[in-house]
Amino acid sequence: MKLMIISASALALIATMANAEPARSNAPPPKDRYFDAAHGPNDPHSVWFAGDYIGRDPDPTIRAAMIRERHN
Repeated sequence: MKLMIISASALALIATMANAEPARSNAPPPKDRYFDAAHGPNDPHSVWFAGDYIGRDPDPTIRAAMIRERHN
């Protein structure tokens, strides 16, 4: 008797999961951080920190300062 109840419960659970729809989100789709930046990650003058575009400057001293400011 217990086996029949467990089997029926398992069958109902499987049928419910098969008919379930994926959850929908109202959040906007994620932005492609490489697409939104003015210059790609391979630009030698671009400053990227932890995968985020910080800015761009040809002076290496300024680029280092940008990273330090972002890190703090």
